[in-house]
Amino acid sequence: MRPFFIVGNPRSGTTLLRLMLASHPDLLVTPECGFALWLAEAFSSRDCESRDVRSDYARQVYACRKFSTWGIALEQLQDHLQRCKATDYGELAAEIYHCYGKLIAKKSYCRWGDKNNFYLNLIGEIAALYKDAQFIHIVRDGRDVACSY
Repeated sequence: MRPFFIVGNPRSGTTLLRLMLASHPDLLVTPECGFALWLAEAFSSRDCESRDVRSDYARQVYACRKFSTWGIALEQLQDHLQRCKATDYGELAAEIYHCYGKLIAKKSYCRWGDKNNFYLNLIGEIAALYKDAQFIHIVRDGRDVACSY
């Protein structure tokens, strides 16, 4: 499943776009949380098929700033990761998004996406993690951004 990432400066309209796309039945777009990149260095070289690694990963994701807004219980996350078929770090991180999809009962979607202003300077890292990722860039006039603050 090909992911997409919404990137732009704060106050540029990225949240509005995320909410609009999340309402589409064929798209899964989660609330903000940068766990995929924050934990990549610690987990990308580990055996992502190991039960212990998956359990540790679930705990680390659950502890990430803003993940509490997703509404996923640690037990749900651990159970989902133990049952998934992920073989590498990118797939394991993607399973967190799919777990959210199950939580909100979005049974069928063609694409999943993420929005985080933090990604603006990390597009290369995301592209390395998800080779088929697409990026939606939002550019807003800086004067309007300043007025928005």
